Amino acid sequence: MTAERVRTPVDTAHAWFADYLCRPHEFLGRDGAVCPFVEPSLKAHSLRVEECRLPAGITAEALAGVVERMTATFAKLDRVGRNPALHALVVVLPQLGAAHGALLDQAQRRAKTSLVRRGLMLGQFHPHCDERAARNGEFPVSRAPVAMFALRRMAFHDVLFLDSDPEWFAAYRDRFGTRYRSGTAPDPLFAELFHRAQERWEGKNHVSATPPDLGVSSDTERAARAGATGGEPVLDFAGQSTPYIDYQSIDVLLSLQHPRSPAPSELPFYILGQVKELLFKLVYEELVRVRSLLDGDRVPDAVWGLHRLRRVVELLVASWDVLGTLAPTEFNAFRDHLGQASGFQSYMYRMVEFALGNKAAELARPHRGVPHVHRQVQEALHAPSVYDAALALLARRGAAIPAGVLERDVSAAYEPSDAVERAWAEVYRTGGPADETFLLAEALIGVAEAVGRWRSVHLLTVERIIGTKPGTGGTLGTAWLRRVNEHRFFPELWTCRGLL
Repeated sequence: MTAERVRTPVDTAHAWFADYLCRPHEFLGRDGAVCPFVEPSLKAHSLRVEECRLPAGITAEALAGVVERMTATFAKLDRVGRNPALHALVVVLPQLGAAHGALLDQAQRRAKTSLVRRGLMLGQFHPHCDERAARNGEFPVSRAPVAMFALRRMAFHDVLFLDSDPEWFAAYRDRFGTRYRSGTAPDPLFAELFHRAQERWEGKNHVSATPPDLGVSSDTERAARAGATGGEPVLDFAGQSTPYIDYQSIDVLLSLQHPRSPAPSELPFYILGQVKELLFKLVYEELVRVRSLLDGDRVPDAVWGLHRLRRVVELLVASWDVLGTLAPTEFNAFRDHLGQASGFQSYMYRMVEFALGNKAAELARPHRGVPHVHRQVQEALHAPSVYDAALALLARRGAAIPAGVLERDVSAAYEPSDAVERAWAEVYRTGGPADETFLLAEALIGVAEAVGRWRSVHLLTVERIIGTKPGTGGTLGTAWLRRVNEHRFFPELWTCRGLL
């Protein structure tokens, strides 16, 4: 009897193509196959599937290398068939288990902008992928039985994935914008997304969404320039801008302040709100990076990142010092113009909370009507937190972390564990300033303390300005903030002190 051939990861991918991507799905929100291009690509022999074996110790750098090699291979592929839109390369990554999904998502995000500039699209698929269907924000459309990347040319329908970023949209508009001007967009949703993105990213003045190329300088060139100017600053530049304006998009940034009232006190409130949003973005990106470093067992680098992260949060705490200078009468002079706008609706802050580990699916609900925002918030909700990554690292280093903690649903609220508490206590008992996990514990508690200070000073500032009045977003104001202040990130790092 001939033994049945063992199914390879590539076989698993092909079966998923046939059984899922090439078929309709009731939750898709439209008729037709989940991916209308897979079946034609297979029939034209234009879809190539390869398996890639990663080195031991999966890191973001390893995945970046996969994407780089993948792009080079795609460029060299023999062009079979007459329709380049059907050419695709899929790389299956069987070594990436469920715990590495967030790493795959991160690698895709970091590579996306560079690839989009070249007219390419990179998709990621894995068992816990949280990419949502364009017409049904509740349906995670990209969940696959095996982890993989897929690379293809940019297509007309990709406005679904490129409307949420000015640079992505600019690349898409340059290729397909004429079809919208001629009114030949076949799908009303495409036209809606295109024109909404055009209004958002280009505005009335049609500011370029793609910053100008500043070129690359060097120490030698800078020394020569300083010699030519006698050490004085350069005062004359060609064109209609300056390099600093172009580098920081200063003209765009300083055009985004639109107070709603004539009250002079609204401007500091408005600008400080925007400053906080920028800092939230920095905190979130640093958290994602630290999580990746922990996944790769690069503890000293992660600790260094956490120290910087704490400084950023301390800067956020200091922002309340400025807002605290608003007298109640000054705030009341423009408060009615806020309508229902509330900092509670900040999606970047919500993503920060999710990345720190304070998961609550219902708090993603305010963003359901904004597809590109909802996708980002859902991704943060379903990705492991930096604390999840720290506990997984402790387990890899021999700590007795229960399987129920390591394998839990990371989108659900974290439940403190006595075993985790004992594991952190053991880190303190046996470690010290020369021990990596000891330094990690202290760096994590430093970030948690800084975020606690942010919440505490937030409460004091609000109490000072509006007293016990309800908030604009529906909460009871200080009563609600006082309850939030009782929460602690990384709970066992706090409670383990009682065991020492």
